[in-house]
Amino acid sequence: MMQVVITVVLSVLCLAGGLRMGSLLARRRFSRSPGAFACRLRLAPPRGAGAQFDQAPWRSAYAAWAHNVLVVARFGWFVRWRALPVRFAEGHIGEQVLTRSTQDEPVVLALELDDRTRVLVSAAPSSASRLAGPFLTALMPGTPGASADRSGG
Repeated sequence: MMQVVITVVLSVLCLAGGLRMGSLLARRRFSRSPGAFACRLRLAPPRGAGAQFDQAPWRSAYAAWAHNVLVVARFGWFVRWRALPVRFAEGHIGEQVLTRSTQDEPVVLALELDDRTRVLVSAAPSSASRLAGPFLTALMPGTPGASADRSGG
């Protein structure tokens, strides 16, 4: 009986270790791919929401642009992939203080998705051009309003 319990426990540990190792290898491969950058994402408050809006937490991820789709990968025990089809980038990349203090203040870009959801994406200042992706005018601080045309649908 004890041998069965040990076998089951070892099998579960091997499976968990394999899942974690696969996730770590996928993160390493994706983070080293051209155009990929480390970022943090959260939902932006809806337009017109005041201070009472309960802000969503920042989620760590890696992302890369494929045309106007931001491909986001989150790595834990499992790899979670999400494609965010972006309608346009709002405004320009600006600095924003996050809850955690870091040496380099991150830069933040607001994106409106095809389903009208607004998302904030922050990244290290050294990744600003990769964060802008196809919305290169977001890099120009004097750009008022949206940085790309709004003809996305």
